[in-house]
Amino acid sequence: MKEHYRLVVTALTVSAKIGFAAYEFSTTSPPTMGGLTVSPSEGVSLITKFDIKSSGWLDENMPLLYEIYIQLEQGLENVLVYGNTNFSSVRLPPGNRELRAFVIDSLGEQVEKRINVEVNDGYENGKIPGKTHLFLLVIKSFGLLFGINLHE
Repeated sequence: MKEHYRLVVTALTVSAKIGFAAYEFSTTSPPTMGGLTVSPSEGVSLITKFDIKSSGWLDENMPLLYEIYIQLEQGLENVLVYGNTNFSSVRLPPGNRELRAFVIDSLGEQVEKRINVEVNDGYENGKIPGKTHLFLLVIKSFGLLFGINLHE
């Protein structure tokens, strides 16, 4: 909520002269009303494409900057989105992963949203995937490493 303030300082000298100074300023609020979504909410590592979107945000101080991170092991984070684009379609590493989104207005006010996504490692019932499935998994992994988009 934007608030307006007026700060007034009045001074009195020893000889009874009065002086004052006034300063008016307004505060700003962070972006509101938005959210963070991931679809699907669970999938298989390096196979499932997760659509991550931070949308619906309102703010008087445009444009908005979007930052979306994924928590990795040992406190590390990987940047999934940075800039004016609020969307990414990515494949994620296995584990119960927390995604954090920051939405920042042009004056630097920000808000944070968090969401979890479950990424399975591709093993079913503790068994190694079949040879064909494993082969496709390896090929897609190499494609991701070299920035090649291999079709589903």
